[in-house]
Amino acid sequence: MITIGNHTVMPVLDAVVRREPTQAFPTTTPESWTPHRDLLAADGRLELFLGGYVLRSGPRLVLIDAGVEPDGWSSP
Repeated sequence: MITIGNHTVMPVLDAVVRREPTQAFPTTTPESWTPHRDLLAADGRLELFLGGYVLRSGPRLVLIDAGVEPDGWSSP
């Protein structure tokens, strides 16, 4: 949670997607992930946390969620 003046921004987690790193980032290779193994889960997959934000400003709440592409999440 972050407070900026009278505004509060709260993250909302609605899914965790687990993918092979090269599936999530198709221009990479397994070798290019070797120096970044610390960013991967124990099984070698990349965990991507998806969600949005709730903005509270005084009595008002705003949900900010850009969603995913029309056919569902595939890759950037």
